[in-house]
Order: sequence, then C-alpha cells, then structure tokens
Amino acid sequence: MKFRSRALALALALLIVSELLGVVGVADYGHGVLIRFLNPGNAFFGAAGLGAFWLFVTDRPPRRDLVLAVATGLLAELALGRWRSGTEGGSVGQGVGIGLALGGALVVLVRLARARGEARAKHATLLSEMAMLPVFILLTGILLRFTITLHPSVLDTNVFAAEVGLGADTGFRFARWVQGDDAVAWILLVTYVLLPLAVAITYAAERSRGRAHGDVLAAFVVAGAFGYLAYNLCPVVGPRYFFRSSWPARAPDVATLALGFLPYPFGEPRNCVPSLHTSWALLIFWRAKALGPGLRAFSTAFLVLTIGATIGLGFHYVVDVAMAFPFSLAIHAALRRVRATSTARRDALVFGALLTITWLVALRFGASFMARHAAWSAALCAASAVGAWLLEMRLFRSPEPGTDEPTT
Repeated sequence: MKFRSRALALALALLIVSELLGVVGVADYGHGVLIRFLNPGNAFFGAAGLGAFWLFVTDRPPRRDLVLAVATGLLAELALGRWRSGTEGGSVGQGVGIGLALGGALVVLVRLARARGEARAKHATLLSEMAMLPVFILLTGILLRFTITLHPSVLDTNVFAAEVGLGADTGFRFARWVQGDDAVAWILLVTYVLLPLAVAITYAAERSRGRAHGDVLAAFVVAGAFGYLAYNLCPVVGPRYFFRSSWPARAPDVATLALGFLPYPFGEPRNCVPSLHTSWALLIFWRAKALGPGLRAFSTAFLVLTIGATIGLGFHYVVDVAMAFPFSLAIHAALRRVRATSTARRDALVFGALLTITWLVALRFGASFMARHAAWSAALCAASAVGAWLLEMRLFRSPEPGTDEPTT
C-alpha cells in the first residue's frame, strides 16, 4: 500500500509539473493528453481501464455493487463512444475499457465514503490498485513526448548495426512474414496492446494468494521508471519508423550506414532500448510461475506473442529484446524476497545490472566494433537471454524468508 501511495503521489506531482510546463510551452498539458486518450482514444489506456475493472471484479464485490458498476460503466462507454464518433479521426472502439473502470471506481468511491475502520482501508487499497495502471499509462503518454524534445537525433543505425551477428536482416525477414499474414499481424497487435490487462490478471492472481510483496504491479512501475531512464541514454525510435518506406521490404547494408546520432525530424517517441513490452511480459511470466498451471500457460503464450509483436510489427530491433532479459532480471531480483543465506538474489541483480549497462555502452559507443566483429553481438545476445533465464530459475528455487522449502 505504501508503494502504491507513493507512486500515485509522485504521478500526481509529475502531472502538475506537466501542466506548469504546458503554460510556458515546453510540453503538452497533462489534461490535454488525457483528453486525447479519451477522444479519439488510446488503446493502451483502454486496456489499462479493462485491467482496473478486472481488479474490481476479482475483489469479489457484492452482487449489487457489481451490477451497479457494470451498468454505470456501460453507460460511460456508450457516452465515450458517441463522443468519439463525432470527432474526426475518432474510433468508437478505441479506448474501450475506460468507462468500465470509471463505473467500478465510482462504486468503490461511494463505499469508501461510507465505510469506517478496516472496511475503509480495504476500499482505499482497492481504489489505489485500480488507479495504478490508468495513471501510469497516462503519465507515460506525457513523458514519452519529452524524449522527442530532448533527443532530436537518434541512434537507430547503431542498434541495427549491432544486430549483424544475428543476421542483419533477421528482424526484417520476420516482419515480412508477419506483415504478409493479416491474421497473425492482428493477433500480435492485440497482444501488444493488451499488456496492461495482462498485468492486472497476474496481479489479481497474486492478490488472491496473498503474495503482495514485490508484486507484478510494483515491478511494472519500477521497470517503466528505469526503462524511461534508458530511453534517454540511448534514444531509438525503432525500424518501422526510422527506415520508414523501406521497412520491412529491404534491410539496408550495414556497411553503408552512417553510425552515431542522426537527426530524426519526425514525432515518434524514443522508446525502444530496452523493449519494455518484452520486459513487462518477462516479469509477468516470472511472477506467474508460482501461480499455478493456468497462469503459467497464459504467461508463456503472452511472452511468446509479445516478443513476436515487438519485432514483427517493427516497434523494436532484435537487440532491444535481448537487452530486455538482463534488464528485467535486475528489476525482478530487486523486488524478490529471499532468505539472507541465499546468494541467488544478489547474483541475479548484479548480472542483470551489469549486462544492462554493458548493452547501453555498447550501443552508444561500440556499434562499429560490433558491426565488424559479428561474434561479439551474437555472444552478448546469447549471454543476455541464457544468463538471465538460468539465474532467474535459480532465484525462483530460492526460499523466501520464513519458509523451509523453495517457492513452488
């Protein structure tokens, strides 16, 4: 509860700062981003709303509260859909889920106002849980705009050159296959967009088992914060946007590319290194391992489809995905509780942090070396994925404080 309260307080402070920066013309107004997320709509914001509503439903409210929340939510969805339909570029279905979240939140707010003692604390906790995902996605929409202003030049050619050890056109070839099948592309896009809902499903399962410490919701926020820092250290827009009309039809010859910071005049966020979608999917997968076979199967499928979406839809380079493994491991280890006698947490945290830093340094300063020595980039990718996987397995088997057996 303390983490969520502090995170929401920080988010509120950042929203106020965005309003002040909007006054002087440095950034978008926070409320302006919110309005755009409502109309014409934002699919991630809608998925966050669905996630918030899922947390309300899985808290098992009384039937009367559930019916009232659904009815209010559907009315809100109809009102938002009608508003969007009258706006140029608006889509009735874009952002579906926000109305349901509002319906659930309204019911919880009413109960909170009437409750006392432990019941009041319970409703306050639920409301903070429901607020986390929509507030985080809204804040992301504001902060990503800053990366455009701060970084007029990008390092996409460096990142692409680093893929030479994997076959410089590996990502392009996979993307051509995805783009050639509308059904596959649609499935991958839906998976990519529904990430906040997947986080909520996993968190609800954790909550039902009483595993609140170091939960996936906290990991989601912490990974986002450190990922945003990495975005600014290595600004990259992704192959779909950098190579534009040539993607995915033909990959450029690495030998002909100019490396280093290159001007990029288009308004795409610099949000590729690392692939946070892959990081979040990994965190979901690792957290779900202790939550039963159903959640394990769900998280495995979600991870595979998310990795396919990041590359196949052109949002990320292959090395973005590789870097996500040690990055995610460091976050996962930092939030994982183990007995004091276990070294698994320390080893995972150190490995993850060092490999993440190595990637950032290599992509900024060592791209030409990696392009000339393909084995180095291949080895770094393999070490990132295999090392993170093995260390996480060791961490998973490490017992938590107060237990005699490893987590199962």
